[in-house]
Amino acid sequence: SVETVENLALKAAQRSRGIKDLRARVSVTSNGLEIIIRTLVDGESSIPSLTEEIQKTVKTQIEEVTGIPVASVSVYVANVIQANQAFKSRVE
Repeated sequence: SVETVENLALKAAQRSRGIKDLRARVSVTSNGLEIIIRTLVDGESSIPSLTEEIQKTVKTQIEEVTGIPVASVSVYVANVIQANQAFKSRVE
C-alpha cells in the first residue's frame, strides 16, 4: 500500500544524520513512484549534500524492498533548527 511505502521512505531517510522531523507523501504515476519528503534539519551539516544523501538512500531502499521503480524523490527542507546548547551560567 502507499502507506507502507511512505513508512519505508521515512525509515530510510531517518538514517541520515542531522534530520529532526520527517513527513513523506507517495504518489503512483505511470513512470513509477514519486516520493516527496519534507524535513527539518539541524544547521550543522551541508543541506545540499544531506538532501542528496536522502534522495539516494530512499530511492535505493524503496526499489530494493518493493521492486517498484522510483521515478523521483524530492526533498524539501522546511526549516533549520538550531541544536540546543547548554550554557553555563557565570557565578560572580
